[in-house]
Amino acid sequence: MPESIVTAAAAVAALVAAGGAFYRWGKAEEAINGLQQSDERLQASIDQVREDMREVRNILLSQQRGG
Repeated sequence: MPESIVTAAAAVAALVAAGGAFYRWGKAEEAINGLQQSDERLQASIDQVREDMREVRNILLSQQRGG
């Protein structure tokens, strides 16, 4: 009987550990998704700055040409 209690306790401990691992995995996936979304927003901002700089450059070139 004591062996079955030890076995059951070990099984419960393994399930708790597995549950904790899945929880941490889920949190890691959430963090990765958050970073990917942040990266996408950052890239969109960089693209917008590049576009704005092209417009400024074109305006300055136009002014230099007298137009």
